[in-house]
Amino acid sequence: MVKEYDEGQKGAEWQSIVPVEKEVGPTCTQSRATEEHVIQYPEWSGYFNGAKGNLVFFNPADGTNGGLPFVIYDSKTETKIFEDSAYHSSMWNKKVEESPFNQPRILTTRDGQVVLKYLRVVEAGCDLSHKEKAACWEQVKKRLELKRTQAPVCSGNTPDCWESVIAYPVEVDLSSRQRTVKTTFGPVRCWPVDERMSVALVSAL
Repeated sequence: MVKEYDEGQKGAEWQSIVPVEKEVGPTCTQSRATEEHVIQYPEWSGYFNGAKGNLVFFNPADGTNGGLPFVIYDSKTETKIFEDSAYHSSMWNKKVEESPFNQPRILTTRDGQVVLKYLRVVEAGCDLSHKEKAACWEQVKKRLELKRTQAPVCSGNTPDCWESVIAYPVEVDLSSRQRTVKTTFGPVRCWPVDERMSVALVSAL
């Protein structure tokens, strides 16, 4: 069971993971029992997003650089097992083209593995929009082991050089203890690192 206390400001004051015994949940009150694992700043600040089996997902109150950070906890051990940043189309002001990559997807394979698929959002470390575009793309493609050969068309181009943010397709086996982020096939998108530039996203599929 997950409890969330929110006073109406941006970001809940705290969330907690409450052990449930014999499928009988405790009373949902503001008071906290000793066995609750309380999650609050600086450990995390945001909102409960959902659950899959014993995996509990939390999102932040705000996005970062056009991506939406998230954390995943194991409710059995009450520990954080994974953290990253993902592309989510709802963060952009303009309607984007329908795509299975518009938000993270969690799947269960035939052999019982729980796999998370999403566009991972990271800083490129260089500019993919101006003179250094070709060199930057080669550098990023190699570092992130991207499957595509053609550089994406970045949205929100500015007259000046900015470091770029890149979103690329990955999957993570959440059933594995290593939880390795593996690059997969799919769209690659980019935009300037400045999160103030909330403009339409241009995708090069």
